[in-house]
Amino acid sequence: MSDRNNTLAYTTYFHYHKGMIAMCDFSGNSEPEMVKMRPVLILSDEITHRARLFTIIPLSTTPPQFEIPYDVKLSRNYGGPKKDRNVIPYAKCDMICSVSSSRLSRIRINKGEYGTPMIDERDFKSVIKGVKFALKISA
Repeated sequence: MSDRNNTLAYTTYFHYHKGMIAMCDFSGNSEPEMVKMRPVLILSDEITHRARLFTIIPLSTTPPQFEIPYDVKLSRNYGGPKKDRNVIPYAKCDMICSVSSSRLSRIRINKGEYGTPMIDERDFKSVIKGVKFALKISA
């Protein structure tokens, strides 16, 4: 096998899908935007005619200061940094954004093991309600 073929084997593209939890590197953004690595919920499959662009919702284990319907507490922790695994995260639906797949990576589950857990349907529907509230969309 030539070097070119070996290189191609290591540059395969991971296909993220709606409902997956992944890690997103927000470095390079400016505060008050997200500016660090954090778990996110993939809200959409790839955007049509925008290859490798995904709409995401950041997740946070820090409880919101005020109870607002766009901060949606999930029913359980689906994965993320080991130190936060016993804490139920919140979907920060007011922070919806589109990111390149180059910012996304799979979550470390255990040493040497990575994955993209799927959120359950009830939690996903709750997040969609939170997004609608944040964007002032009725219906």
